[in-house]
Amino acid sequence: FRGWLLRELEQSWSPAVALGVTSLIFAIAHFIKPLDAILALLPQFVGLLLLALVLGWARRIPVGSGKTGLGHPAGLHAGLVWGYYLLEVGNLLQPTGRVPAWVTGIDGNPLAGLLGLALLSGLGLLLWRWSRPFAQGATGTLHE
Repeated sequence: FRGWLLRELEQSWSPAVALGVTSLIFAIAHFIKPLDAILALLPQFVGLLLLALVLGWARRIPVGSGKTGLGHPAGLHAGLVWGYYLLEVGNLLQPTGRVPAWVTGIDGNPLAGLLGLALLSGLGLLLWRWSRPFAQGATGTLHE
């Protein structure tokens, strides 16, 4: 989503529109499942869309000689999945039930909760600001 497809769409559309479209496709692709699974996962849609935007902004952070690469978004995605897996499988967090699921994450998924969305938004703001000069052409072009 942040490799060939994003670059292809940027040939015809603005970087913001191209990122928005690929982010929407990324979020929708997670719902290619039977209807009952789609309905169960629906609360995660906003989180998946935000995650896709965050990974897209990570893609635009220059590496080396000002070119962009897939290292930042791939590493960030892997790190987030690993962290979630470690917390979930390692039982490092024990829910008490005192905080509503809409805060911590519906069905234990942080992408479906206010806290996870807030943390992802903070990370997104940081990456958006970091990628901003590059996206505007201050340190190079978006297309290497």
